[in-house]
Amino acid sequence: MTHLEISSTTLIDAPEDLVRQQFADVIHHASAHPHRGVRFEVVDDNGETCRYHQITRVGPLRLRQELELRRVADQPMVNHITKGQLAGGTITFEITPTDACSAQVTATVRAPLKGPMRIGAPLLRRTVQRSLVRALLEDKHDIESGTYSG
Repeated sequence: MTHLEISSTTLIDAPEDLVRQQFADVIHHASAHPHRGVRFEVVDDNGETCRYHQITRVGPLRLRQELELRRVADQPMVNHITKGQLAGGTITFEITPTDACSAQVTATVRAPLKGPMRIGAPLLRRTVQRSLVRALLEDKHDIESGTYSG
């Protein structure tokens, strides 16, 4: 089976706790829409676990994924993809402080590629890489601009 594994890293000029809070705040992502072409719908959030839908526009296509984020203090944030084109995969955010006022975020998408997704793997890798870089920059802007205040 072919697998997808894509990573991107960015530095955000904000304290680690604020960065971690923004990345874990799916309700904020659903209401503030910091990501162009991506919509979030929260199904359930009990503070420890958030189940949500992520609808992403890629050209003329709309990809609908169902995810579950399990929040564990001081651990990478792992979003498990439970349904959709990349089901069985994860989106992981590792957030580490670089100093008191900034944090480095590494986002990694890992997923098994099945059926037609295997055939389009090279194009999918490029598309996911671009989307991941753009999403991190959008989160960086959301935090650094003060739009997200916690």
